[in-house]
Parts: sequence; C-alpha cells; structure tokens
Amino acid sequence: MKRLALTVVIVLLAVCCGLGGAVAINKLFPSEETIDFAWDKIRVADESLYPDNFEYIDYAEEVKFDYEKYPLLKNQGLFWCRWDDEANMIIKVDATTPEGASIVDPNKPTIINIHGMLNEGYFMEEMYWAPPTNATAEELGYEYPVQMFQFWMDKGYNVGMYSYQKFASEEFSYHFIEEKMWATDGPTGIRYQKPDRSFDEDVSEYTITEHFAADYIRAMRLLPDNFGDKEIRFAAHSMGGQMLNGGTFLLTELASVGQLNPNQLPDRITMEDTFFGIAIPSGDTYNFAGYTDLTVRWSGKKLPISTGFASVECMKDLAANGIVVEFVTYEGSALLAFYHPDITKTIKEISVFVLMQPYFTADGGGQHNGVREYYLSSIIRDYEGEGLTDEEKIAFSASLPTEELKNYIGRSFKIVEGGTTLMTYDDVFVEITDKK
Repeated sequence: MKRLALTVVIVLLAVCCGLGGAVAINKLFPSEETIDFAWDKIRVADESLYPDNFEYIDYAEEVKFDYEKYPLLKNQGLFWCRWDDEANMIIKVDATTPEGASIVDPNKPTIINIHGMLNEGYFMEEMYWAPPTNATAEELGYEYPVQMFQFWMDKGYNVGMYSYQKFASEEFSYHFIEEKMWATDGPTGIRYQKPDRSFDEDVSEYTITEHFAADYIRAMRLLPDNFGDKEIRFAAHSMGGQMLNGGTFLLTELASVGQLNPNQLPDRITMEDTFFGIAIPSGDTYNFAGYTDLTVRWSGKKLPISTGFASVECMKDLAANGIVVEFVTYEGSALLAFYHPDITKTIKEISVFVLMQPYFTADGGGQHNGVREYYLSSIIRDYEGEGLTDEEKIAFSASLPTEELKNYIGRSFKIVEGGTTLMTYDDVFVEITDKK
C-alpha cells in the first residue's frame, strides 16, 4: 500500500489528542473482531463522525441525482478536464462515464480541485481562469485568457474538478452551504438555485459531500487498477475545504469497508484559505454562527460542536492515515481570524501551515482568492531540490514534492518577501516558531 501512517503524524496526534483520543478509539471498537475491515485504517476523529458498527450504504449504487427530474444537475459533480484546441480552453467531461475515464492517464499524477462559495453559481460556474490583473502573460509564460488547470496539464498532471456551484449559490448565507455538506436536516435541506434564482428543494436524501464521495468511487471503478500508483492530490478553496475534509474522510471510511481501493485515496490535500466556521468570543466561551444542531448524515449522530470542529476532526483522521495536509492562508484572512483557537491549534499541529501575503491580486476576490491563484500557479516553477534550506523549499509551494513536504508537518512558515508578485521565484519565507 502506497500510503502508510507517518510516524511523525502519529506522534503529533498523540500529543494533540492525549489520553482522550485513546479512550475514544476504545469506545469505537467495542467488538472490533466482528468487523471485517478491508483496510485497517487508524481512527482518531470524534466518535460522532463514525456510524455504529461502521455500516455504510453502497455509495456508488445509491447516491445519485435524479437527472430526469432535475436536468440542471447534469453539470454538477466530478469531471475530468481535457484541453480543446479549437475552443482554446479546458473542457470538463463527466468522470463517471467511459468518455471521462478515457481522458485519464494512470501513469501521470492527478489533482482534483474543489471550488468555494459562489454567490452567482445559479447561472455561472467556476472554470479557474487566471485573472490578468494578477500577473502578466509574459510572467506566466502563457497568453491570456488562460485557465490555471492548463499549468498542471503542462506539468504532466491529470486534472479533475468537482462542481457544486448551484448548491454553493446562497447569496451571502454561507451557513446554508455548510449544512448541505454535513446534514440533510438543516433549515434549507439539500436545495439548489436555478438560473431564475428560484430553488429546487429537497433534491437528494444525501449531502453534497456524500455525492462527491459517490462520484469519486464511480470514477475510480472506470479506471485501470494501477490508477493511484502515481500521486493523487485534492485541493480546495474556501468553503470547499469543508467538502474536502468531510469527503476525503468519508472516502477513507468507505475504503476501509471495501468500497474503494485505499491506493486511490489522495496522498496530499491542500486547503486554500479554508472556511472552518465562525467562532465569536463571548466572555470565557465562544458562540458559533450558523447551525450547530445538525445530524451528520452518514453517521446518524449529532455534529461535534460545529461544522468547523467536524471538519478539523476529519482532518485529524486523514493526517493519522498518512495523508499529507497542506494549509495555505494569509495574514489578515477574515476566515482565519474567526477560527476557534482549538481549531487553529490543531491545524498547525497536523499540517504544513503557510501564511501568504497575496498583495499581487487586484481582482474582486482580493487576497482570499489570491491564495488559490498563488497555489495553483506555483506549479509552473520547476523544483530544484539540492542544497536548499527548508524555507527555500517551502517557497516552491505546489511544485514542492509531497515526499519533501511531509518533512514539514507540524511546522509553520510565513512569507516576508515576494508577496507583491504571483510567481514564487522571488518568495522568501521564514519559519514561525510561536504557534499560539
């Protein structure tokens, strides 16, 4: 198996979870010998995220949208991307079809991207165009307009994307999007917004996160058995990070019960200024914006504290199973400022934590979107490797090999030069030793 739990991660988790984590594991396995696991994964997340007796539905068979009833949902889901010379742009092809599978080369590494909240997702979709305000075409080495997926294709990657923009269109009511990722019993249920701005309500019995997992399994079953021998990465921006954590966690669970080859789990996940909920200080405690009284759909148990805590609990589980976690944000991030301190502490302990200053961006999304554009564009640079300091290696960002990146788990870095340009050639980082 290509993916073994990293010793350094386990040590960090032991420190992070303490005896409480050990007790939780014992409670999870009252009769472990009666469960025939296909893959014996490590489980350190909150107990509420695991169903009793680890009973899961057959996701590939049961979790599907009704396209006859909701034809607009045909452009939602997991897609592989190919380059169209005539259109001069990326074309997305349903990953759960033979046509989609034919795009994939199992001898190449793979990245799958998940977008964030889209206020206008009812009529538009995220296609990852590189804003011309962030860098000149000459700097990028491409002619505008250019999509950032092209950078990865030219570096030899299979590129996928998960589209859920119609579900991510809730104007500024971010909590309506959150709930769709974890539960079906929230105030809005599983609904999506149509081009006339009305909603189709209760379109699924399952969360959007579960649809991601189901699509991924269906896609994997169409690919050769050796897909996964090369590196697989997932990357998500903003709200998509909750789907990234919850969806990847669910995939590890489904791999453990034989629904997915563990070799086809990601080796590396990247969060680009990810949303972990809003915790508002109130005296000695915190109040959480949005909904907290939700039932995790796949476990049937109440959410652990908040969606943000559920997300970081999933991340702990992924890190314990050898998936390298990369966390990129920026100083002054409004999302980072509202993390509960326990969430921030855990993220720093189990990930490679990088603070950017994306002052190069001039588009409407500002630095929040700039983090994503910085990361996806950083693959352009070739990794040099030999004779570099740790800080110099971190500056390669996406082009830093995962085998190198895993050496920096539990460490934090901050950019001090180069934040005014999108390209990473002039970036200078220092390590942050104060992890408060």
